[in-house]
Amino acid sequence: MSSNRRKSKKVAFLLNENGPVTAADLGGKGAGLVELTQLAVPVPPAFTVTTSVARAFSQHGCLPLRLARQLRWGIAGLEHQTGKRFGDAQRPLLVSIRSGAAVSMPGMMDTVLNLGLNPDTVRALGGHSGKRFAWDSYRRFLSMFGETVLGVSRHRFESTLSEIKTRRASSSDEVLGLEALQETCNRFRLIIEGETGAPVCDCPWQQLQQAVAAVIKSWNNPRARTYRQVNGISHHLGTAVNIQSMVFGNRDNNSGTGVVFSRNCVTGQPGLWGEFLVNAQGEDIVSGASTPRPICELKALHPRLYGELEAIVCKLDDHRRQVVDVEFTFESGALYVLQVRNAKLAPEAAVTVATHLVWDGRASKDEVLA
Repeated sequence: MSSNRRKSKKVAFLLNENGPVTAADLGGKGAGLVELTQLAVPVPPAFTVTTSVARAFSQHGCLPLRLARQLRWGIAGLEHQTGKRFGDAQRPLLVSIRSGAAVSMPGMMDTVLNLGLNPDTVRALGGHSGKRFAWDSYRRFLSMFGETVLGVSRHRFESTLSEIKTRRASSSDEVLGLEALQETCNRFRLIIEGETGAPVCDCPWQQLQQAVAAVIKSWNNPRARTYRQVNGISHHLGTAVNIQSMVFGNRDNNSGTGVVFSRNCVTGQPGLWGEFLVNAQGEDIVSGASTPRPICELKALHPRLYGELEAIVCKLDDHRRQVVDVEFTFESGALYVLQVRNAKLAPEAAVTVATHLVWDGRASKDEVLA
């Protein structure tokens, strides 16, 4: 078999590998992660399953047989880079599974975080990172995996969590104690078993394959198809899948998550603009479960981290000559960037940005008018 043919069958690529770099192959998120890696921006280790797999699934109704083998290859690469092992009962590697269309479709497809957790890995995580953190991560995984992969109604999890918070007089998820979180996880497992007729899957490898399949299938969910129809995006592009080692914005009060832009997307004025949450994961901002804080407050809370974030966002803005939209997480004071894409601007902001680019000599009038 020729090397070209072998290469054509490869569908998973590490970020630091000499592989494809385009959004058509890696999706916008995967291509952005490669770009961030090449610019030496701190990014959690990851690999991307190319859009060709989603197209093959749409055509044949099943995933390529080679995918399972290449998922194991990719996880081995993450294990090498992190020093953790997937499914290990002492130092477990946990991963996120995220979609990534070639054309940005925010919120239209599915995500699974904290994948790889089961009773054994929860104990391991709690042993070196704190029991409350481990059980909080597990309840997040169970609800997200249950809804996204197994089709259990989100309302079942939300109503159960609300009932437990009310009974224990907890005003928010962040102040739930260890016993309450353990009760929540036990209840979530019972909900999943009752709804699906089968116990919760505790095998990390099966979790991984099921989650990757669910994210690929979400390319054709009703809201994604409607979004593409409204925005004139081809149904044949397919989504990539990004498997990334977890960094934890919910580890402690020195951790958090946020979304920031290099300019105000309403007015176009320069300076960081966005929001963040402390002791939270990215889905907390998306879901609206907590009220985020304006990014300016991060400067007072973590001045060093704010300075690092500002420098990275300015670097990406200069590199792209575009207003950038950056998703970030900080874990125990360490900053990581999870995504970069071009920001969507209001008309006034677009005109202001174009004018500033010409004034700063970064673009010509013809370029900005185009």
